[in-house]
Amino acid sequence: MGVADIDDPGRTVEEIESFGGTAIRLMADVTSEASAARMVDGTVEAFGRIDILVNNAALSGKLALKPFTEIGQREWDAVMAVNVRGVFECAKAVVPHSGQSAPPSERSSMLASS
Repeated sequence: MGVADIDDPGRTVEEIESFGGTAIRLMADVTSEASAARMVDGTVEAFGRIDILVNNAALSGKLALKPFTEIGQREWDAVMAVNVRGVFECAKAVVPHSGQSAPPSERSSMLASS
C-alpha cells in the first residue's frame, strides 16, 4: 500500500506493517499535478500497479471550527484545492495505470471521500 500525505505518513506505515501489511511512505501535495504524479509513479515502482485509489486527503480537520459564514475566501480556496482539485489531480495521475483495457477484474477502482 502506498500511504501518501503532505506530512510524513510514517506512523500510518508503521501501523500497517505492525499488522503484517506492506506499505511505503509517499510525501505528496495532492493539489500539485507534479506531486500527484510522483506519488503514483512511486507506488507503481514499488508495487507494479495500482488496484485502488482512495482520495481521502482533507484540510478541514486542521481548521478552526466556526460557522461557515465566518470562513474567509483564502481558507475556502485552500479547502477546495485539497478536497476537490486533489481528487482531480490524483485521479488524473492514476488513470494511465488503471488498466482500463484489461478485463474488469483487473481494473483499478477509485474512491473519493472529503
